[in-house]
Amino acid sequence: MITFNSAVAKIRREHDRLGHNLGWRFLYSPRRTFASSTRIVFIGQNPGGCRCESPVPSVENGNAYRVEPWNKPYLNALQKQVCAFYWLISRVLPGNDMCRLMDDTLAANFCPFRSPSWNQLRKKEESLRFSRKLWRDIFRLLGPEVIVTLSYQVRDEIDQLFRGIERPRSLSCRWRSSAGGILKYRLAYVRHGGKRVLLIGLPHLSRFKIFDRKRGNLCFDPLVRAVKRQLG
Repeated sequence: MITFNSAVAKIRREHDRLGHNLGWRFLYSPRRTFASSTRIVFIGQNPGGCRCESPVPSVENGNAYRVEPWNKPYLNALQKQVCAFYWLISRVLPGNDMCRLMDDTLAANFCPFRSPSWNQLRKKEESLRFSRKLWRDIFRLLGPEVIVTLSYQVRDEIDQLFRGIERPRSLSCRWRSSAGGILKYRLAYVRHGGKRVLLIGLPHLSRFKIFDRKRGNLCFDPLVRAVKRQLG
């Protein structure tokens, strides 16, 4: 069975083996969230950055989307949107506030290796192959009730991982953005560890500011109701 330490060791070895040179991050949340009792898992794409940074196994003072000012001294656009998402769902969960809900979430990226952009990820196919195996092992330990994916690419990766367990039964919701484009998010259910898991596929929140607009929030009523049924 995978452990936090063995996952970190695998990431470190693969980072060096593949010749990545910008560093890596594993958990964006405290180490304690790497546990079978964790109810929410939040999965982004990969850490961004153009300069080498020291490895970060976990963030012990809370969820990095909430406590690390990536646009110093302020939270950046992605962080504000993630916080707004948690605020939206925390309102329907008795006994939870946004900060507590975020800090109890296991937050990580699908691929732990840093790159300037997703398209510039070094040795992308090999890096993704490693990431798929890593998450397959991680989900043998975790037993979440809700999984949130950030970006359509990560949603598809997690969909494929769970197709081996049970084909998702899904609902896609669409809305028109302020820029005139059509965006969508996806709700799906799978069976994992003997229970039903809600998969939420969101667009990448660094590019779409959707949760702080009253008009947009109305489109998320099905999402909020689904989370309430799972966790309420």
